[in-house]
Parts: sequence; structure tokens; C-alpha cells
Amino acid sequence: MGFCPELGASATGALPTRRPTPACRAFLLLARGLAVDIPPPERVSLDVKMQRLNIEWADGHASVFPLDGLREACPCAECEGKKVERIPKPGVLHIFRQKNRWKNVRIEKAGSVGLRITWDDGHRGGIYRWDRLRELQPAE
Repeated sequence: MGFCPELGASATGALPTRRPTPACRAFLLLARGLAVDIPPPERVSLDVKMQRLNIEWADGHASVFPLDGLREACPCAECEGKKVERIPKPGVLHIFRQKNRWKNVRIEKAGSVGLRITWDDGHRGGIYRWDRLRELQPAE
């Protein structure tokens, strides 16, 4: 039995007869919002010297995130990074204007959904989903 059993077909193959519960409707709306059609990343690289995370997308768009901006946009429940709407591409002098100088940053793939970043401060609670990263720095 799944989260929304009233939406599944019965053993006889008949269509569901019950209306979805409010919780089931909320789940379906949320799931629909997560299924954003974005091109997959083709290359991801971390440049600690320049304090940047670079993502090359399948559609040719390149995202260049300053590490401070990504840390501020951490998606975990503790950090509430959803308050950050956009992260501008770093300018030439961004490295001198950062609050922090990240030295021991690590990135790892979080399945097919995004990246997990481990920061110098030990924080690694959030998964940066691909759709969220693309939303933070959309194609121009």
C-alpha cells in the first residue's frame, strides 16, 4: 500500500473510485513541482582556488556559483536557504569580497537528484537539487 492508495488501480484493473485525501493531493502537487524539466548536468567541477562551483548543462548553459553564495543557499532545514532567490555569477574581484575563504570543500553526487556539499565548517546537511541549482542561476 503506497502513500496514495486511493489513486492506484484495483486488483481488477478498475479505475479508483475514492477521492484522494487532502494529504494525497498535497503530495501529488509537491511531486508535480519537483518534476521540473531541466537539462541534466554534463560536467561539474569545483575550483577551490577561485572559490567557484562550475556546472555545464546539456543545453549549453554554464552556471558559475561563488562558494559563499552556495553556502548561504544551503537547502537543509536548519539553514533555510530557500530565502535565497538568485546567486549572481561571480565578478572578477568576487574572491576578495567573500566573507569566508573555503579551503576543504568537497562535492559528491547525491544519486540522480543533485549534489551534497561538505563545507569547512562541517556542515553537509542539504542536497542541492539540480532543479534548485538551475533556478538559482537560470540561463540568460
